Formats: sequence, structure tokens, C-alpha cells
Amino acid sequence: MRKQPKATDAKPKATNGDTDLSLFALPQQIGRKKVKAVARGKVAVIYTRVSTKEQAETNQSLETQLERCRLYADRHGYEVVETFGGTYESAKNDERKEFQKMLDFVRKSRHKIGYIIVYSHDRFSRSGSNAIHITDQLSQLGIAVVAVTQPVDTMTASGKLQQGIQFLFSQFDNDQRREKCMTGMEAKIRKGYLVGKAPMGYDQLKVNGEQVIKPNRTGKLICLAFQLKAEQGLSNTDIIQRLRAQGLTLYNQTLTKIFRNPFYCGLITHGLLEEGEVIVGRHEPLISRDTFLRVNGLQAQNVHGYTQVKEDEALPLRHHISAACAQSR
Repeated sequence: MRKQPKATDAKPKATNGDTDLSLFALPQQIGRKKVKAVARGKVAVIYTRVSTKEQAETNQSLETQLERCRLYADRHGYEVVETFGGTYESAKNDERKEFQKMLDFVRKSRHKIGYIIVYSHDRFSRSGSNAIHITDQLSQLGIAVVAVTQPVDTMTASGKLQQGIQFLFSQFDNDQRREKCMTGMEAKIRKGYLVGKAPMGYDQLKVNGEQVIKPNRTGKLICLAFQLKAEQGLSNTDIIQRLRAQGLTLYNQTLTKIFRNPFYCGLITHGLLEEGEVIVGRHEPLISRDTFLRVNGLQAQNVHGYTQVKEDEALPLRHHISAACAQSR
């Protein structure tokens, strides 16, 4: 009897017009492994933050954020293994201490973190395009950033787009706030108010909600320094010695900055103003404008504050002696 051919799983060889298409694969494609997306686990961390103390007292307080994030995790069956943040951190850039600590944890953790839960996307970051870059890197590790109050499916193209738009809007909101703040600061300066810390020699107070800046004991010594420079033409070194004898220790660089600051004669300059623009301040000046100009006239002649001594041309071997002294030092 003729033996029946055994059944086999092998594909029949292509004959005539039935060609095996695998023959057309390029050599570098044969044996290449398919890259699969990392499977996300049901393990999560929570990140909370506020940028100011005032914000902590609103409906976005740290306690509220943490509570809402935990409820979200319970509802979706996520196991929360760690919480981060819980402090005041500005999200203008992504160099925050707790933020970086959280990122390091999810990247290196043995728990195979699948989710970072935040109250809203602006709690995660307000850096716009950089936030999109960070979430993209996390996505490649199988980690998704999910916002409790702004749920989007980042597994889809439209979901990623929505999340990216929310990050960009957070940065836009930040930029708008900064512009408003700068405009308000400029308006205050133009009214003669000091924006920032009062310079050495002044105490900065608030009386009935109004800014009050008045000279203190150090201010009297600074006034003396201006007088010694303007009236006696003393060098910075001599003035520093006089001030030290009266209990005020200054370095030459600090004294030079003081002499060049028009705040001491009642005027205000600031980077928010037009170049060369000067505003009359509301504070009490320590010196007159004339004294300030006289001092800076002297400063222009000798920036470093030391006394220059002309060389005696008649001194023999003058240059050789100077060179030898320089080498022996």
C-alpha cells in the first residue's frame, strides 16, 4: 500500500505564481525584535505642591490635594506606595527638590510605578514644553501622569494633545501673572516706593499698611563715609578704617557700591524703568544730591580707592628694582 503523507504544520512552499513574500524582507529586518510598550502596573505615587502660603489656604491646599488624589487612586484600584511634595515649591522650572526626588523614585523604583497622580496638571509643572518633554520620557518608561481634576487618556493621540495643551496653558497663565506683577511693580516705583529690600543704612517698616523707610545707626556712618569722601577726598581704604573704628566693617567693593547708589540721596533707579530714568523716592535721603555727585566725581578718578604715587624718573635701576620685587613676592 502507498503510505499516506504525514500531516505537518509547515507552510507549503510557494509554487509558480504563489510566492513566499517573506523572501522580500531586507536582511537587516530579519530577526529584529519588535519593541513593545512597557506594561503599566497598578502602582502609583502622589505628588502635591503649592507655590505660596496663600494658595495653601484655598481649595488647592496640600491637604485637599492629597485627599482627592487618594480617593482617585482608590476609585481606580491603584496601590499608592509613596507620596511626594507636601511643601511650597514654585513650578516655573523643573529644578524643584521634591519634584526631582519624585522623578528619581519612579524611574528607579522596584515597584514598577505606572502612575503619577496629581491634583491638576499645573501642580505637576508650569514649564510648558519642558513638562511635555518630561511626560513623554515617563511615558516611554510606562509611567503616566494623571490629573484628578483634568482626566485625559494619555494612551491616545488626542489625550496626549489635551495634556500638552494644559501644560502650555499653565505656562501661559504663569507668564501673564508675571507680566501683571511687573506692571504693578513698575507703577509702585514710579510713585516713589521701593520694590525689594532697603539698602544698608535703612530700616524698612510698614505703618498702617504704608511703606516707611527710615535711616538707622548704620545709615549715620554711611553718611559720614560720603562726607569723608566728598569733603576730605579720603581714599576708600582710609574711610573703611575710620568706619571700622566706629563699629562698621565694610569691604572696598561694598563701599564702592554704596557710593554709586543714588538711593542715599533720595532717588530710585530700577531695571523696570527706562534706561537712565530716575524717580524721586518717598524715603528720607542720607545725603544731598550735590554730595552724591561730588563723591562720584572723585570715584571716577580713582575707581579702586587707592592713592597713586608718581615714579621718580631720577631713581637709578627703577624698573629693575620693581621687577625684582615682583618676582620675590
